[in-house]
Amino acid sequence: MSTREIEHAAMLWHEVYSHRMLINARRLVLAKEIQARPGSDSYWNPAYREHEHVKAQITLLKRKERAAQKVLAKACAKQRDRFNRSDVIDVEVKQLATASTTPTTPERN
Repeated sequence: MSTREIEHAAMLWHEVYSHRMLINARRLVLAKEIQARPGSDSYWNPAYREHEHVKAQITLLKRKERAAQKVLAKACAKQRDRFNRSDVIDVEVKQLATASTTPTTPERN
């Protein structure tokens, strides 16, 4: 697993995420338009129909985003397996040692 594959997975996720955020912004605008006109929440209202279409797009993009997250997680897990576990443990022990020497809460009298 190379860093190039991780970068590719991250870019894939970011592209889908950005697209979903743009579509979600459009959904919020349409929802405000529908709320601004009382009684316009019927299927015959063009804004309502577009709002329903946008909601379906968001659902599809959420599925794609979750799939991209799974690919990214797998790529990161494969890369993580290459690290020497003793190095990771050594770093954690050093961090714990420095954290235990500094008090986190003041003592009460």
